[in-house]
Amino acid sequence: MNIITWLKALENKAKTLSLLLKKSLKNGIIYIVERVLNMACNYQKFLYNDYKELLSKYTKQENLLKETKELISNLNSTINNLNKTVNELKEIIKEKDKEILRLKSKNDRDSSNSNKPSGTNGYKKVITSRREKSDKTKGGQKNHKAHSLKNKLD
Repeated sequence: MNIITWLKALENKAKTLSLLLKKSLKNGIIYIVERVLNMACNYQKFLYNDYKELLSKYTKQENLLKETKELISNLNSTINNLNKTVNELKEIIKEKDKEILRLKSKNDRDSSNSNKPSGTNGYKKVITSRREKSDKTKGGQKNHKAHSLKNKLD
């Protein structure tokens, strides 16, 4: 074999190897691209499922927020109504307290602090003396000489 044929044979083998390498690279790249596309598609599905789940949770939270706002509004109106009722009842209590004071002052009157006759005092004992009670017994005290008023006619 001469060098030219050997070089041509080598060149043919190089072309064949080049074609095989290109096919191999092309197949490898195609495989890698297919894998990447497959992974991207799967990732897109996962993202879409996550999106749907988050959207569902968001909708539930939004509905819960609406219900909570309605409940707060109802509670605020109930509180306002109760405050009005409390204020009305306070006014009624003030009026009743005035009436009670008026009736007490009217009831506490007797012959000693008004112009009523003593016969209208009822069974209530009127204390007229302002003298404080002592510990001593009533009547004569022991070891004291008795005094009495003698009849002047005798």
